[in-house]
Amino acid sequence: MLLTDSPPISQPVCSERRVASSITSGLSLPILLVIAFAARVPAILWSRGYTFFDEQFQYLDPAYHLVTGAPFLQTHEWVNGIRSWVFPGIVAGFLEVARFCGFEGPESELIFVRLCLAVISLLAVYGIWELVRAAKLETHRTAVLILATCNGILVYQGVHPNGPAFSCGLVIFALGLFAFPGRLRALLAGLAVGLAFCCRPQDGLFGASIFVAGVLTKRTADAIVFAAGCTVMILVQGWVDLVTWGSFLHSPIEYVRFNLAHSSNWGGQSIFTYLVVVLIFAPFAHTGLRYLAIGSKRLPWVAFAAAIALVAHQILDRKSPRFVTPSLALVILLWSIGVARAHVQDMTKRGVARFFVTTSWILAAILHAGLFFAASISYASRQRIQTALHLGTIPDATGIAYCGLSPIDSGGAFYYRGTAPRHYVDESELVAMLDVGTEISHVVMRAKTSLELPPPWQLATDAEFDAVWNPSGRQTYVIYRLRRAE
Repeated sequence: MLLTDSPPISQPVCSERRVASSITSGLSLPILLVIAFAARVPAILWSRGYTFFDEQFQYLDPAYHLVTGAPFLQTHEWVNGIRSWVFPGIVAGFLEVARFCGFEGPESELIFVRLCLAVISLLAVYGIWELVRAAKLETHRTAVLILATCNGILVYQGVHPNGPAFSCGLVIFALGLFAFPGRLRALLAGLAVGLAFCCRPQDGLFGASIFVAGVLTKRTADAIVFAAGCTVMILVQGWVDLVTWGSFLHSPIEYVRFNLAHSSNWGGQSIFTYLVVVLIFAPFAHTGLRYLAIGSKRLPWVAFAAAIALVAHQILDRKSPRFVTPSLALVILLWSIGVARAHVQDMTKRGVARFFVTTSWILAAILHAGLFFAASISYASRQRIQTALHLGTIPDATGIAYCGLSPIDSGGAFYYRGTAPRHYVDESELVAMLDVGTEISHVVMRAKTSLELPPPWQLATDAEFDAVWNPSGRQTYVIYRLRRAE
């Protein structure tokens, strides 16, 4: 029994044959995988930087630490033990292979890491292919597959080294596996969701949703095998925490406890945040929601899983689209399935109905082309990263003072390959360091920042690096060489 709606018993046999033929027509899985990988190549090469600090300081820097032993910023997450070492360990493995293969330097190593992640992200492509197959689309199957696998969300999440991005692909892979019966499929789905839990505990909610769906559709044996797969990876996480933090399942327990108690510290977002985002990815407001509802009828259990995750995140004060990317990827899939179904239902109609179906595809193409472009060539935090890269190439640097900047502005440990120590100070602290003879050769400040140094110290501009978006000019980082006046 599939987890999809069955066709009406009264449906003519010839119509059933047409539907069956349409399900197997269009793109084959190998061709879809090739297209999806090709769509990720620009992001592998050029999607650099990090859009949120956690990617750098919670995942990439700890991974680099595992490889080299280099110190990294001890944020409160690492001090309190609310981060798992599982995903940093995975990235560390990629970095080790990159170095073994001769990749040198931060940017080259990251291209290799993104390549590895992109290959693994094809599991999500397979998952979507299975979900579309389960939806039994009569038309537009190719368009649905391309939109659902090559949109900006899955492209970006497919190549960036952070736990939530990696988890997103695993969740979709698991949903696709569980769309059809089979013990092996259920076991692999459970292992995938269990690993997703290791990378991001909240995504374990999808495991609960899949289990409930299996029981409700009388696939109890599959549900039990699925739960066993999840349990294996939960035990792995518990063992890793026992070794690293000293207690079983320390990181997910502390993670949940911390977020329930302190998410309001970063809150203030509108209660309509997730609704607005859903409406963006299901365009045309009520019409888009209609398409979403139509698609959800084809895959009701998938819609249930996506909705549960959205509702759970709605409870917390802190809200961000990046917290619910698996649900958003599923919204895009369900919406596109709904548009394809609406085409069948409305193709005999004229006027408004056909206009909305056609225009919906056009609007989706424009929206997702823009997101795809942004995901493929983005360079968030460019000024921080380029500053760190440049400082690492200065052979005579003896000490670097980030004046008026914090460690979070440094670009992290991974990008800085120099040996000179970095200090984070204000103006008075910098002057005091110079007075006591601390070796400082370079100073980093934001542009348009004044700094008065006592004689005989002078600053000479060495390099400047701009942010991608910098209308105020305040996000430009300036590197000065500190020297004594003659």
